[in-house]
Amino acid sequence: MGLGLFGEEVRLWYYPRMLRLAIRFTKSLAILLVILSVSVGVGIGYYVVHGGDLSRLEIQGGRSLDKGIELADPKALFEKGEALREKTAALGNDVTTFLSRKTGDTGMPIDARSQVELGNERESVGSGSKGGIQVYFAPCAPADPFGIDDAFLGFLNSAKRSIHGAFFEFELPAAAEVCIEKHKQGVDVRIVSDSNYKGRAAIQSCIAAGIPVVFDNRGAFMHDKFCVVDEKLVWTGSTNITENCMYRNDNNSLVLDSPRLAQDFSAEFDEMFDLHAFGKKSPRNTPYPEVEVGDARVECYFAPEDHVQEAIIGEIGTAQSEIDVMAFSFTSVEIAKAMAARIEKGVKVRAVFDQRQAGTEHSQDDYIAKRGASVRLDNNPYAMHNKVIIIDAKAVVTGSYNFTKSADTQNDENVLIIHSPNVAEIYVREFESLVSGMN
Repeated sequence: MGLGLFGEEVRLWYYPRMLRLAIRFTKSLAILLVILSVSVGVGIGYYVVHGGDLSRLEIQGGRSLDKGIELADPKALFEKGEALREKTAALGNDVTTFLSRKTGDTGMPIDARSQVELGNERESVGSGSKGGIQVYFAPCAPADPFGIDDAFLGFLNSAKRSIHGAFFEFELPAAAEVCIEKHKQGVDVRIVSDSNYKGRAAIQSCIAAGIPVVFDNRGAFMHDKFCVVDEKLVWTGSTNITENCMYRNDNNSLVLDSPRLAQDFSAEFDEMFDLHAFGKKSPRNTPYPEVEVGDARVECYFAPEDHVQEAIIGEIGTAQSEIDVMAFSFTSVEIAKAMAARIEKGVKVRAVFDQRQAGTEHSQDDYIAKRGASVRLDNNPYAMHNKVIIIDAKAVVTGSYNFTKSADTQNDENVLIIHSPNVAEIYVREFESLVSGMN
């Protein structure tokens, strides 16, 4: 008598031996599970004892406020991530050491601060055709499969028709590889960049592959950091496409799923790429200055033509309870005065500034501190590169725009003012994380 097993005949007198093997395997698996459970428990206990927040242990790829945007095939993204990690091995141990300091030396392999997901508290900003918003923060570790770097590679990999990027600096080798591969596949890849960085290997490899690149060739900066994919998805924020901005500096970036917003950024891109209209030559012709992205109302501005400083001051003027600031460079006297005026009305102003930029001749950190603002200097040994203002935990100002005169009157810059408590909550958490990391 026998039983068929995967096409083989197994006789009953084999069963005692098979049973013994099964018991041994089960025991081994049980021992392994016990060891893993103890290890995880010890790790979490150590993390909590040393001041960690358990809510920050929820690891996800970005902070999604929607069902998310399908960015890339996981296998392809993994392969690109492997290539990226090989090419960034030269960074050495300084990034890992820095990230350990940023997370309280918890021993965690990645920067959990930049990967906190709303989890069960996640709320939708929109669904289906209404689109959504995803938020990412830097720095991340090069080996982090859910980091801002892989999010950007996935964003590029999602392109089926076009990639139009305006990048102040473009030097990440893996990003260049994706652009070149997409170009070979027939995707319309075009790049605008600042002429100060035309010698970078990544941008030169794109040019050598036949990708058209336009430089501004002027004294002021083409300081934008945005990309439009398939005339639908927009990547923007403070993050340059560099190893420094991905792996060392504090930054933020967003992916917004909105054809109308994509038209706004495409119009700005075309001005620079087709007309070579930079800075003050850039016409004021944004098709949709205000759009709905899911449940968020988004105002879209480009400097210098859209009088961005006036828009920011107007938003500051609406503050009723609190203003939180994360700023790399903050030299605008007018914006500082607008904040001081709200302080006089009882609004609480808190600010985190880059330690190297603060205290300089024109920096306004001392001015607002003397008028009642709570001012802290970030302890990032590289740069606190964000350009963010959060109003009443309901609206967020973010983009490439430093709070300076040159950003407002000379450079090419892009800014979004996002009216959404859900988006604002994510940025407030990042602000609180930066502050707690200084204690």
